[in-house]
Amino acid sequence: MQTVLWIAGVGVTLLLAAFGCLIGLIYLMTSPIFQRAVVVAQSAPADAVLDNLERDRRRRAAAVAVAIARTEATELPPAVDTPADWRVLHRSFRMHRQVTRRNRRT
Repeated sequence: MQTVLWIAGVGVTLLLAAFGCLIGLIYLMTSPIFQRAVVVAQSAPADAVLDNLERDRRRRAAAVAVAIARTEATELPPAVDTPADWRVLHRSFRMHRQVTRRNRRT
């Protein structure tokens, strides 16, 4: 019984280590920070890397400012509480329905 527990313990440890390595590799392959650092490091010297990062930050800030200004310029007036089309149809159907009553025999 002691041998079985030892083998199971080693197996679980190896399995968890393999899952950890797999998740780590997937993270490294899909992480935008890692990919960007590799591309920037390969394409430009150290000073240019800072310039590129600053330029990218400014471009993102400008895009956010344009999006906010456009949203403010095209704001819709507040919606009035009007019933939706399906509610109107449902109400008209219920109001125009003929009601019949059955005589119950007791």
